[in-house]
Amino acid sequence: MKPPSHFWIYILECDDGSFYTGLSADLVRRYWQHLNAKAGVRYTRSHHVRRIAQCWRLYAPIGTTLKIELLIKRCSRDLKEQLIAQPEGLAKLVRRRLRKRPRLVPFAPERVMSEAQALTVKTARSHDDPFSSEPLRKPWRKKAGIRSEPQG
Repeated sequence: MKPPSHFWIYILECDDGSFYTGLSADLVRRYWQHLNAKAGVRYTRSHHVRRIAQCWRLYAPIGTTLKIELLIKRCSRDLKEQLIAQPEGLAKLVRRRLRKRPRLVPFAPERVMSEAQALTVKTARSHDDPFSSEPLRKPWRKKAGIRSEPQG
């Protein structure tokens, strides 16, 4: 099986006001699991999910993705609230604290939540990420070490 081309890092807001940070290769299915208390959702089973506060699509190896997830988990509540209000700030935080420059794209949580509402138990098992083929908001490519905007 081919490894995913990207991962999702997300922050959920729970009914008690707490935040849960996680990562997934398929955010729609994972959010559905959190909502329905399915497989491996111990924290959100007792702290019911209210919404996806923020999510990012990340084009990086799993090791970097895990480090970024841990970085967010270790952040103070105030800093998490800042990341939710200004999602572009995560890239700056990663550069400053981890000294890495992954492709990190903020994504509209409302789109993910609406896709998850349409899932059922049967469709969740065989579900593929509906956003996997969408282009980045700011597409770019590397050519001889220089970033340039694509033509056309």
